Amino acid sequence: MENNLALNETYFSFCCTIPAELVELWNWFCFEKGALGTETLQESSLESRLKIFYPKKPDGGAQNLFECFQSELNAKLEIRIHEEGSYPVENWQANWREHFHPVKVGQSLIILPSWKTEIELSGRHPVWIDPGQGFGTGHHLSTALALEMLEQYLLETDTFPESMLDLGTGSGILAIAACRLGIKKVTGLDIEA
Repeated sequence: MENNLALNETYFSFCCTIPAELVELWNWFCFEKGALGTETLQESSLESRLKIFYPKKPDGGAQNLFECFQSELNAKLEIRIHEEGSYPVENWQANWREHFHPVKVGQSLIILPSWKTEIELSGRHPVWIDPGQGFGTGHHLSTALALEMLEQYLLETDTFPESMLDLGTGSGILAIAACRLGIKKVTGLDIEA
């Protein structure tokens, strides 16, 4: 099966709910049948809701995939299929900016893309950054937590640091935030592979 979405104007996807203990097997099965990717939408200890992506609709659709999976395992399974359909391929390189929004972090920071200049800061320290492929936009939980911890430390410390090293700086968001929060000398280092 051709796995190049650039050649197609649409892709096929479906959502399904599957018992948690079968998620890994189901994902492998779908990849063997030509899936391009899977996304976990919701998970619990009992079941997971997944979205499966294909370059085109597999023969017989999602229901046929489920029946083949059930047959290979030689078992009666509880998998519910929803939202099956073909969708237009979006040009993310052209459209990604509209999906990137400012995010308030902690008590005093706001992370903004460089093109969002007409926004009310409400007393927050702005950190303008052009999002790239890596982490460091403030939207990922680990980045937000690191920013909050940095801010909290600087607000509560008795001896304000003169300098900071951001090793593995990525986008530089922590280093930029440190400058905005008052650290005078900040060094950010990274190795881009």
